[in-house]
Amino acid sequence: MTWEPLEGVSIHAPAATFEITGTAELDEVPASLAYDGAADEDAAVSSSPFYVPAEGQRVTAWQLEISPSVVPGFEPVGWGGPETRDATARLSVSSGAQRLPIEPHEDTQDPLGASCTAGLPCSHITPGRYVMVTSVAKEGPQELIVSTDGEDQVLDLQSGEVTSSASLLAEQRSDLELQTSTTWPREVYTILTEAEADEQGYRWTYSDVELTYAGSVNSVLLVPYDEHLGWAQEGRAWLSVQITDDPRRLQQGSELQYDRGRTFQLMVGDESLTPVGDEAMTDYLVFDVPSDFTAGEFRYRPTGSFVLDDSPLEFQAENSFTLEILFEGERR
Repeated sequence: MTWEPLEGVSIHAPAATFEITGTAELDEVPASLAYDGAADEDAAVSSSPFYVPAEGQRVTAWQLEISPSVVPGFEPVGWGGPETRDATARLSVSSGAQRLPIEPHEDTQDPLGASCTAGLPCSHITPGRYVMVTSVAKEGPQELIVSTDGEDQVLDLQSGEVTSSASLLAEQRSDLELQTSTTWPREVYTILTEAEADEQGYRWTYSDVELTYAGSVNSVLLVPYDEHLGWAQEGRAWLSVQITDDPRRLQQGSELQYDRGRTFQLMVGDESLTPVGDEAMTDYLVFDVPSDFTAGEFRYRPTGSFVLDDSPLEFQAENSFTLEILFEGERR
């Protein structure tokens, strides 16, 4: 058997990368391999030690390599928050209307894939190399399908093209993470002076009411899939910013609440975008952007409310922290 090497025939799923690195046409296949995982109508008991394709059929071997995903994620910095979605990848092959899960040639009922249930990145993925054998009509299509969280990524094994009804960002671009190493110095904003508090009748205020905020941003992600939000829509992407080392400390008062839509903004040209997702997503902020996004400005200006002497008060800091975001737009 002579392998024909292939390049760039791959699917970049959230859990792992699945790449076809070689192909070979076969005249015959050991029967034990041919019938393991085959469709029921094809798996009739045969006394022959080899499977020989019928007239009009072709048997093809494919070298399949599984490696860690190129889709990045943030390490968690806190507890709680919304549940993490199951990003496990499951593999199948199809030809026309027929679709079959890929099962390893072992004593197992589990289809081949990559488990990913504890968030991104799926760093525990163990690289592996497999040989996948297909038997289809000579002129029939052959596709490798990776199913993740309700969406299919379909790889045409002849053309190498990947299609999906969800975002194809990881197939189109290689610049999915931008290193920033930005640190904002500590800022103290006086919401209410002690004198103002006395004048307004607040009884339990013994100093200025001050908000202290700061932060660091080590990287910005541009991804097709988020562990809490799932897939971005076709032609869209998730831009994610994680702020660490932010004290968010309030001197006096209690129940500090940030208004996310007014505190955090992403400026793309003249358009102001606000974070999407559940308010419980406190580890990082996510913005819905076009998949061809390259430049924007992230702004952080604490705005919200707190309680002082059982009275609700609103505030907005005078100064904003800003971060210029510039992706190169590198094509894969």
